[in-house]
Amino acid sequence: MTEALFETEQDRQRKKIRKLLEARTECVAVHGEYSELMGRLYHCLGTAFERLNPPATDAQSELHYECYRRAWLVRRHINGMHHTHTQFSADLLEKEQSLVQIARRKGDSLPSDEKVKDDSNDVHFECRMEKVFSFK
Repeated sequence: MTEALFETEQDRQRKKIRKLLEARTECVAVHGEYSELMGRLYHCLGTAFERLNPPATDAQSELHYECYRRAWLVRRHINGMHHTHTQFSADLLEKEQSLVQIARRKGDSLPSDEKVKDDSNDVHFECRMEKVFSFK
């Protein structure tokens, strides 16, 4: 009981992130990288990283962006640009000013850009998501 009383919101978010990463590993093994469940897992990871406030390091401060972007890319790949789930992820990336700034700084295209580039960063997402996957 004492442990539960002293557990902080950060502790709960860290546990949640670890569980979501475990679920992601299982989901990849069963469904592959491109499934609606993966899009949902990435979205939930983004939310958990965003709530991990303040982030422990500067590198962690952009982890929520990487997860939200990956959710959009997965949903765009499986559902197409105009599906409601894809639009949900796209709206999140474009309406949150901090996410727009991160995207511009990294040179990423946003959903409303005239032509969404298929960047090698998106094709080789494992490198880009390495900090997310190795979160402790």
